[in-house]
Parts: sequence; C-alpha cells; structure tokens
Amino acid sequence: MTPPSDAALAEIAHAYGVALRFAPAGTMRDLSSSDRRASPPWITLGTYASQEARAADFFHELGHCVNGGDHPAATMGDELRAWITGFGLAARHDVHFSSTEVRRAFAQLSTYLGADDAERRLWNDARFW
Repeated sequence: MTPPSDAALAEIAHAYGVALRFAPAGTMRDLSSSDRRASPPWITLGTYASQEARAADFFHELGHCVNGGDHPAATMGDELRAWITGFGLAARHDVHFSSTEVRRAFAQLSTYLGADDAERRLWNDARFW
C-alpha cells in the first residue's frame, strides 16, 4: 500500500468538512499519535515512523468526526465504530491497509477494554471481525 500524501489526506478531510492539521515534531505527547476535536471538527496528526499507521489513524479520527455522536470520554463502542467507519471511508477513497496495520488498530482498540461485561462481549465479537 502506498499511503496517501498529506495533501491527499487534507483533501479527503476537507470533503467531510474537517480541517487537518500537522503537529510539529516533538509537540504531541506521543509522536505517533492523532487527536481530534468535534466542534469545529479538526484532526491533528503527529509524526509517525510508519506512514501506513499515520493514514490508518487519520481515517480512524475521520470516522469519529463522521459518526458525530461519540461520547466526550470515548467508549470501546465509539472506538470500534470509528475504526469500522474509518476503514470504510478509506476503502471509498481506494486506500487499503495491510493485515499488520489492521491488527495494530485492533490492538489499540483493546486498550479501551474495561471492566464492563458489555465491552468484553463487544471485544470478543469484534476481534474476529
């Protein structure tokens, strides 16, 4: 997979009414991180060693923006919906991810697994998706 350029990601974000910002190196708590804000909608991407991970995280954050109804404190359900929506949006823009990248996404999703039984069931169902 050849990851989309920053200009292509910005165009995609703009098509959904979302601004895309790029954090200067060393300014985000984790350089391989992304963030978003709902109103006005924007996504900030940090620097990444892997351009594929950067693109996947962009589409994940775009999934949150498109879903719109996420809770202020993200739940596992919100995160799963954002990954599914994001991967769907990526596919619409002819961006596809390696199985390694999809596994990384689900590893990130697992960090939202709490003590709630409903979240455990959701995780058990989603990890085989």
